[in-house]
Amino acid sequence: MKDEKFAKVYNSKRPLRIFIRAIKAARVEKGLSQKDLAGAIGTSQPVIARIEAGKQNISYEMMNKLSDTLGLRLYIFATNEEVLTLPKELCDRLRKTIGTDESGEISDLVSSMLKSRLKIEEEVSKNPEFLKEMAKRSIR
Repeated sequence: MKDEKFAKVYNSKRPLRIFIRAIKAARVEKGLSQKDLAGAIGTSQPVIARIEAGKQNISYEMMNKLSDTLGLRLYIFATNEEVLTLPKELCDRLRKTIGTDESGEISDLVSSMLKSRLKIEEEVSKNPEFLKEMAKRSIR
């Protein structure tokens, strides 16, 4: 990551790495072999192996086939903000806790929490004693 060119390419592939992890996890969770998955979508096991290894360029159509077959939802969007994907179990717990089915409210809540954390990290970097001060205040 010290090499800026490498870091740029590596970071640009992050969404693909996340997608690959999700399909591999779903395949394993469903008890499917690479050969089973390949047969279900009309390709070969070596293609699935290359996809899971990150060595195969994949089209939108292939991403869609993989997602559909594994019961996943495929979202593709462009944004200038960082995107955070929460596990379904955590989303369900958050929905239950805040009493809503609206994902926008969950996004707002998580975003607020992350912003708070960033503010705390910023304060700590400026003032290493900040955490000690906060701990003393919470004890009282």
